[in-house]
Amino acid sequence: MKKNQVFYISFLITLTIVAFGLVAPQAFATATSAANDFLVNNLGWFYLISMFVFVVFSLGIAFSKYGSIKLGPDDSVPEFSNRSWFAMLFGAGMGIGLVFWGVAEPLNHFMTFGATETAADFAMKKSFMHWGFHPWAAYAIIGMALGYFQFRKNAPGLISSIFLPILGEKGIKGPVGKMIDIFAVFATVAGIATSLGQGTMQINSGLNFLFHVPTTRLIQIIIIIVLMVIYTWTAVSGIDKGIKLLSDINLILAVVILAGAFLVGPKLLTLNVFYKFHR
Repeated sequence: MKKNQVFYISFLITLTIVAFGLVAPQAFATATSAANDFLVNNLGWFYLISMFVFVVFSLGIAFSKYGSIKLGPDDSVPEFSNRSWFAMLFGAGMGIGLVFWGVAEPLNHFMTFGATETAADFAMKKSFMHWGFHPWAAYAIIGMALGYFQFRKNAPGLISSIFLPILGEKGIKGPVGKMIDIFAVFATVAGIATSLGQGTMQINSGLNFLFHVPTTRLIQIIIIIVLMVIYTWTAVSGIDKGIKLLSDINLILAVVILAGAFLVGPKLLTLNVFYKFHR
């Protein structure tokens, strides 16, 4: 038990929350909604300031002398091409969030602020800000820290390893380090659950629109099982055969859909929107 404390405690917390959601879905929805409102209303300012600091810090690192430090050994070379690396970053970084909210978010802003030309301009600017430098800065900081300590300092690939200079080796192996890893596991599970839920609803809605597949709980469970099989396959197959392959396919499909939407849709309107946005 002691050796796998992080796993067992994280599993117990996750199982408790899932059981709560299954047994009392209405109470679970009320509790999570209240928690979300509390965080947004009381810590929204802290989140905005933190994201701004992340952007400034990331740009500072990138354009300083520290930006040339390799996250692997000094003689290491890139394992993947820039195209595949870019595809994996977008596939694993943005994932279903961008697919789901890429259209939903600007439309939501557009309708909320009156469905006017000014609202459309605001909606696009707000969406570009949310999916621009800010989220990537947060990813970059965690990625840089994990990569540096794992590949340069030979530390375990755990979030607690980032705190090695502060806590020391005994500290990250002690209760504080385990607590950090437990929070990291819980945050990861929550993020995956959100992405999986949004993706399942979107896939089910798409199948219903195209092929009249019913939007039922059974269909959604089948979709989740299929996604879990694909996810597990990519994990056990390794980055080169699993994640890289799917990311390359994802990038090609994204480019094809983008080109198709531009060619079929209102070309001049699309170009004018980008022109107005960048003025």
